[in-house]
This record gives sequence, C-alpha cells and structure tokens, in this order.
Amino acid sequence: MPALKIDGRTLSAEDGQTILDAARKAGIEIPTLCWYPKLSIVGNCRICLVSVEGQPKLIPACAAKVVDGMVITTQSHAAVENRKGVLRLLAERYPTDHLRNGGRANPRNEFERYVVQYDVVPTAVEGRDLPLRSGDERPGDPMIRHDMSTCILCTRCVRACEDIQVVGVLDVGYRGEHAEIIVGADGDPDKAGCTWCGECVRVCPTGAIFEVMPRQRFAPEQIRHPEKVVRSVCPYCGVGCQVDLHVADNKVMRVTSPDIELNTPNQGSTCVKGRFGYDFPQHRDRPTTDETGLGKRGWGLGLERSERRRAARRAVAHDRRRRQALQAGHAAPRHRKKCP
Repeated sequence: MPALKIDGRTLSAEDGQTILDAARKAGIEIPTLCWYPKLSIVGNCRICLVSVEGQPKLIPACAAKVVDGMVITTQSHAAVENRKGVLRLLAERYPTDHLRNGGRANPRNEFERYVVQYDVVPTAVEGRDLPLRSGDERPGDPMIRHDMSTCILCTRCVRACEDIQVVGVLDVGYRGEHAEIIVGADGDPDKAGCTWCGECVRVCPTGAIFEVMPRQRFAPEQIRHPEKVVRSVCPYCGVGCQVDLHVADNKVMRVTSPDIELNTPNQGSTCVKGRFGYDFPQHRDRPTTDETGLGKRGWGLGLERSERRRAARRAVAHDRRRRQALQAGHAAPRHRKKCP
C-alpha cells in the first residue's frame, strides 16, 4: 500500500486510488465541481489542482493516482490562486449579482459556496465581455426545467444520464463560448427517451436543472432550509428504494435520495415516481381525521368494520348462489375451506 503525506499528515492509500480518494478517506477537503462519486473522471473544471513535491505544475487530484512517497499540499498558494482564477472565470457567465449585494451569507448551491469560501468577488453583469450562458430551457415541463444561465458546463448531468441511468439524453453541443448542454431529438426529451428520473437534478452543482413543483409551492428559503428531512422508503414498488422527505409546514416539499456512496438498495437513484410522485399525502381526497370518533382506536376499528362488511357481502352472495342452485335442481355449493 502506497504511503503519502497530505498537508503534513502521513496516510496510507490503496493501489489505484487517486489523490482525491485518499484525501476524502482521511477527511481532507479538496474542492471539486466536475467530479462526482461513481461518475467517469473528466478533470475539466481544474478546481481540484494540488501541489505535489517535485512536480513543476499543479496536479489534478481527481485524476492523478497516488504514488508511494508523494508529498501533497492541498492549500498551497499556487493551488488556492488557481482555484480563485477558475471560480472567477466561471462566475463571468453566471448570474452573481446577489453575491455582490448581501447574498454571500447564504450561498444557494455548491458552486456559490466555493465562490464565497475562496473570497471571489464576481464582476458586475454590466461590465462583462460575454453574456450569460443560454441553452435549452424546456418551457412547460411539469417536473424538470432548465435555467442554463447558471450552467458551468461541468458535464455532471451528461455523465449521470449516460453512466448511471444509461439513457444518454443529454450531451454537450457546439464549441468555445457557444458550448451548451443540449437534449437529444431536437430538444424533445420525450422523443429522446428521457425517463424523468431526476438524476440530472441530483448531480447539478448550480441548480441549472431543477424541480418545478417545489418552486411553485414553497418559498426559496423553505426549500433550502427545510424544517426536517426524514429518511423513508419509496411506496411505489417492492425494491425498497430509500428516499429523504424534505418537510415544511407538515407538508412534503420535495424528495431527494440518500448519498450515492451509502449502501442503500437504490444507491441514491430514484425513478420518476419515487422522486416526483409525492403529492398524494396532501391530496384533498385523502382522509386526515378520524371519522369514527373513537380516537386512536378509530383507524383499527374502521378497518375491522370494513372487513366485517366485506364478509357480510360475501355471505349474502353465497346465499344467493345457493338459492339459485336449489331452484335449478342442482346441489347447493359448498363452502370451500381456506388453505392454512
């Protein structure tokens, strides 16, 4: 097993591990934007570059394999200045006015947290050379929509759709400053084979791909800071996928999935029903009060009464068939014994 030093700490790593893997295992934070657990490594954001003793250039922690005797500094002056430069460039095509006007105390997503953490002050939108990024907006989708002005082209969504869901609806189109995330089949996700699983929503670090229903029903602050998050099991099939219910005002705001690295049956993924079919608890036709007037025992007694009514209906139907058989001159039907 290779032995290495990261920020002065002596660590041991497994063969084939990357610098980022070893650091995360030891609880050392290295910022990432394009990297995501279980996705293919592309190393295109360059925010995870670190200094390695003996190397003339910074090394991408997400892609570089550990070597015995490595001495790594994650917060060297060169690495920190590189991260600031990357964040500054990405912010040039990102709507950051709120980060200039009192919004730094409450960053809205993963990218904005890094902007605040590394003390990057974005340029005002009016003073920029390039416009905000554009792209597929998909107006009218009932569950998922895009706001490509906040896209940083990390390609997480593309790789999640291809590698995790194995659907491949999304891709990167055009070149240079015109590059953008595109949807196959001329922008029609239904024709492109989209299953509306929401995997792209889960991995997006900026919220460029987002859920529609929570924004229509709840305030942004409620969505970002729910009153509680409850681990539950998806009610739709027998797989037993685990889900996290975000609750506010005793209502389910949205459903997310547990961390992809946790040992759950679904490994953090869901289907369209598990992620978006959560409005039935608040449906107006769902009973919310005890109509029996018997308190806590009411629900159980209600079920017992329902079973008795069904049994009575079955007995009436049996007697009717018995009388019909006698009138026709046939032997009366016998009760069949139930299997133990």
